[in-house]
Amino acid sequence: MKKALFISIVLFTLAACGGESAVKTPAPPPPVKEAQAEKPAHLNMGFGTFRLRANSGFKALDLPYKISAGEWPLAEEGATEKNAIIELDKNLVLALTIDAKSDKITVISPRFTVTKNGAYNLQLGNGALVLLASADGEEMAVIQELNNMMVDAMQEYTDSKDGHVVEKMLDIRGVKYGITIRDKMPVILSASSSKS
Repeated sequence: MKKALFISIVLFTLAACGGESAVKTPAPPPPVKEAQAEKPAHLNMGFGTFRLRANSGFKALDLPYKISAGEWPLAEEGATEKNAIIELDKNLVLALTIDAKSDKITVISPRFTVTKNGAYNLQLGNGALVLLASADGEEMAVIQELNNMMVDAMQEYTDSKDGHVVEKMLDIRGVKYGITIRDKMPVILSASSSKS
């Protein structure tokens, strides 16, 4: 259905890194600033809602990913945030940060490692976009804009020839979306509240 929407990613992911990265596990999200800990800006959805939206998006695009109910984020006693690292595929990992008080998600950060397999890269990129677009609601209306942001970033990275860092940001309906591409690292995407 929407697969044609993402076909342009294949061209750029093939050239972006050319091989598998040695880095497989993402670093945990950065700690919450003290001022944010008191009244965090969040994405106005809990883990359960996010999981349902993401799984629905995966199914709509016929992607092989699923977030199980058992992946519930955990927090240490007295912590201001809960964190989850969810491996959806050996090359697609999701990092979530959730405010412990409100139980609302503050950061969604999928990361995928580009390989030499173009079709597989397309699948990974689509999976990451579904995770990001889940911040927008059940309709995931931002998915085309996020796809364009990813394609632009990959094109800029491919054209650079010197492997510099490429970062792109979009602010749509109160959500700040971003992508970072650097040499020999996973492609890192993020969604957080514009208030953060």
